[in-house]
Amino acid sequence: MMLADGRNVSLRSPDQIQLRVLMRFELVDGRATGTGWTARTSEYAYTLLFRTASNVSEFISYHWQPDVRPGVRTPHLHIGPAIAGSSMQIGTRTVNRIHFPTGIMPMASVVRLAIEELDVEPLRSDWQSVLAENEVQ
Repeated sequence: MMLADGRNVSLRSPDQIQLRVLMRFELVDGRATGTGWTARTSEYAYTLLFRTASNVSEFISYHWQPDVRPGVRTPHLHIGPAIAGSSMQIGTRTVNRIHFPTGIMPMASVVRLAIEELDVEPLRSDWQSVLAENEVQ
């Protein structure tokens, strides 16, 4: 599943924040246990970007791609060039190439981050309860 066919989506933000979502999920048959069919996330990439007059630059990206990069099978985040620049180094690694470990990151938590920390305007008045319901793992 891709939000807007994988294109960046502009959020209601004074700082021109954008979001890109790529997500893979699988359907799980729980009829034998009485839970019915459910969708389970099996891969994601949630990227927050900052748009200026001249370009769009990633500032944070949450990834979990256990089948794409066998060397990085756990959820992680990247600090993008909008924060660290494209040449900032720690040891021999460019900062935006480091895989900082995280836990599984629900999409709802990324939306909460955008609203609460990045001043993105929510689309619904009941956003807090909707996100709380969807952040439960």
